[in-house]
Amino acid sequence: MAQTLRVEVTEEDIKAGERGNPEYCPIAHALCRAELMDTPWVDSDSIEDQNGDKWDLPAKARAWIQKADRGELVHPMIFTARRSAAG
Repeated sequence: MAQTLRVEVTEEDIKAGERGNPEYCPIAHALCRAELMDTPWVDSDSIEDQNGDKWDLPAKARAWIQKADRGELVHPMIFTARRSAAG
């Protein structure tokens, strides 16, 4: 299984995502759109997939989530998440 996960969040993902909702946020939307995961759970520092595997988010993505959850303007981005040592 891959040790990294490249995620591209588009303007469409941002518009379709729900602020503060770990299952329907823009990052979760991007993961489903790209068929990388079926039912992701995105929290403030990691992504968990449907199998319980966890992926650590880089600082850039963590800061982006905080801004988005506060209702601040966010822009499309690309980041790489790394498989958690615990996942």
